[in-house]
Amino acid sequence: MSNQILEENGWEVECESPLEIRHSDGSFASGQAALIVRESLAQETRSEKLHETLLDIAATAGMAKNAAPTEFEKGLWREVHARSTAVISQ
Repeated sequence: MSNQILEENGWEVECESPLEIRHSDGSFASGQAALIVRESLAQETRSEKLHETLLDIAATAGMAKNAAPTEFEKGLWREVHARSTAVISQ
């Protein structure tokens, strides 16, 4: 999985142990530097997935607040929508 992230971002694994990687632009990283590159790309991917999930939550909450049968439930969904939208805009 982690090597897949490297490959998806233009890196080729030249050696597994110690980790040595080369980017399509010619950049090279080995050892700790290669591990930092891999972890950075993994973190970026996790952040993108989290953002997509928050967008889904905000959209669902937006629909649910209009369809909720009681004012109490509408209020709860309004709060979920407001909080998720606030996090997205940060």
